[in-house]
Amino acid sequence: MSSDRRHVYIQARAAASRSHCVDALEKGFQNSKRTWVSLAASFRKVEPLDPGQASSTNSEESWAVATHWIKSCTSKHALCNSLRDSSTWYPSRLLDIGLPDTKTMCLICTGETSVDGHYITLSHCWGMNEFIHLTDSNIDAFKQRVPTSEFPQTFQDTIVVARRLNIRYIWIDSLCIIQQQPSKADWRKESPQMGKVYANAFCNIAATASEDGTKGLFRARNPARAFPAAFNHESTKRMVAITLWDDWEKRVVESPLIRRGWVFQERLLSPRILHFARDEMLWECCELRATERHPDGIPFHFAKNNDKGGLYSILSLAKVSTANHREGTSAQVILHQWIGLLQEYSKTSVTYTDDKLVAIAGLAKMVHAVLDVGYVAGMWNMYLPQQLLWRLRPFNEVLRQPSSYRAPSFSWASVENPVVWNITIPSGSEDSLELIDIETIRITHASPGMFGAVTGGYIDIKGKLISRRDGDESKYYGDYMDHGREFDGQAADFRVPIILYRDYIYNLILEPADLDSTTFRRVGCVVSVFPKGYSVNGYLEELESQKRQIRII
Repeated sequence: MSSDRRHVYIQARAAASRSHCVDALEKGFQNSKRTWVSLAASFRKVEPLDPGQASSTNSEESWAVATHWIKSCTSKHALCNSLRDSSTWYPSRLLDIGLPDTKTMCLICTGETSVDGHYITLSHCWGMNEFIHLTDSNIDAFKQRVPTSEFPQTFQDTIVVARRLNIRYIWIDSLCIIQQQPSKADWRKESPQMGKVYANAFCNIAATASEDGTKGLFRARNPARAFPAAFNHESTKRMVAITLWDDWEKRVVESPLIRRGWVFQERLLSPRILHFARDEMLWECCELRATERHPDGIPFHFAKNNDKGGLYSILSLAKVSTANHREGTSAQVILHQWIGLLQEYSKTSVTYTDDKLVAIAGLAKMVHAVLDVGYVAGMWNMYLPQQLLWRLRPFNEVLRQPSSYRAPSFSWASVENPVVWNITIPSGSEDSLELIDIETIRITHASPGMFGAVTGGYIDIKGKLISRRDGDESKYYGDYMDHGREFDGQAADFRVPIILYRDYIYNLILEPADLDSTTFRRVGCVVSVFPKGYSVNGYLEELESQKRQIRII
């Protein structure tokens, strides 16, 4: 037996004593059907840290692991190192912590001051506590000296991290973008660059376990619970380690930080991330996810359920070069990955309702560089009919609308609820047909460009408007109303067939927005069964003859 197959992990749902685990191991070998024990002889050995020394995530042992991750990534990971747009691009402002013996920090404007070297970024939850910000009134003082004594603990710990990594510059949103401006002029100027800020950083520091700035990055911990109990099992001659089965899920995916809308983009665009969780550091880059428990990578058997919504297939979308995409990836595949991204992003929240589209503008720009098509309030004008068929998740959830206008009703961004797409057609499928014609798309924005906050818009389509009042006797496979009531075909409800896919017709449900029923709002979607007695060609000919112009706002 080869040396990398001499070790076994017990995968447990809760911490257990050594004697309990040995007993469970014996039973596990005898009875492989026990549901809470997973034995896999192919996992790598993890040497637990010395319990007497690793009592903090700021320990020398923890930093030795983190340093190994960083050195390995920067020297061996071609994809991670190809992400920077330019080795000379910097954000407009950075915090300069100076050389190792420097005691003061200042704010620098990179257009005015020479910058040499990398910078790191911080992902953090603002929380409800007041903390120091950059404002019009203190920016000149900050250029001379930033009062670090007033920093919340997370900011102070970030300086410690920068020193550990030998990085001179830090970017923190609240200290590098002017806050509390009535005109929001600086925010409008800087927020479109947020994607580039994270994509060009050396590393993103994530305050993953902290719900606000007072909690900091580092945590004291009990090493006996933080690391796998490892011992030799005499009867099998294997090293056995006991570890929690949902390590990554609990510490990263379900953390306070990941629920923030802005952090979704920050996580995807950063070339590498050092997470500070409640009892360990974790690593995330394009080619590796690892923890202090599993420093060489999370074993596949433990990680298979952790890729919520295919985040790592989306990473491949966001981080592979434009040239590679144009050569080897179809637009339909990229669209499916974009839809997967939106389904995950819709679960997050933003403090200011206008930020919902702005907070993924960096990702949208990256996809636009590949697709080179128009961006339509969070969707793309390529394959737009398919993208109109989103619904609330779960479908019977009460509709939650933003406090102010954010997007036209046909866009997923017009609601606060998590959403899912009613249909995603496989790439290359010949079983689907679009049943509407997109004639006009008009979207207005708060600032120049198509990726910022939306102030208004509509689409003009040509399609068949159908109501039960007109004798519609279609059979419905499922209806998903945005406002919770069933589709009943009453005067207020119309459906428009959007896509024919195999034996089903996918429809938008509309209600009139004016008295003469020429302008409509989307209120849901419904699936109907292809009508009996029709050939496909016959159905299409009849539908084509009955199309009319429909404006959806």
